[in-house]
Amino acid sequence: MIDALTQAGAASWCPLLTARLVSGPHDIKHGRLQRIVIEACKQSGRPWLMDLGPARTIPQITKTGATAIIADASGTRPDLRAQASDMPIYLLIGPEGGWTHDELHAARAAGAVVACFGPHVMRIETAAVVAAAILMAPR
Repeated sequence: MIDALTQAGAASWCPLLTARLVSGPHDIKHGRLQRIVIEACKQSGRPWLMDLGPARTIPQITKTGATAIIADASGTRPDLRAQASDMPIYLLIGPEGGWTHDELHAARAAGAVVACFGPHVMRIETAAVVAAAILMAPR
């Protein structure tokens, strides 16, 4: 996922702490991920590194004031015209097993947009790249 997100042009990535988390951020080897980013930049000709941030929760992200988009089948197609091109967008991809009802409810209450990025359930590594590509596509 890190390789493909880097090649696609994502500005940053961070682990998301959720109720149904399968493996925690302690399982992630930052040095290995940084090497993957560097190699993906070389391969794709990208002139800057994708930032690898610390683990965050949904409330931490929604409190930033940036647009938060949660990928979930219960959402609607994202309205890309409504997104300002110079504003940061946090794309939240759920864990294996999906979001809990409480997570979706709290995110919506905090102003997050729930969006559907396709008709099928995707693995996290596929969903992240597909949704990021859709959001970054020229408008």
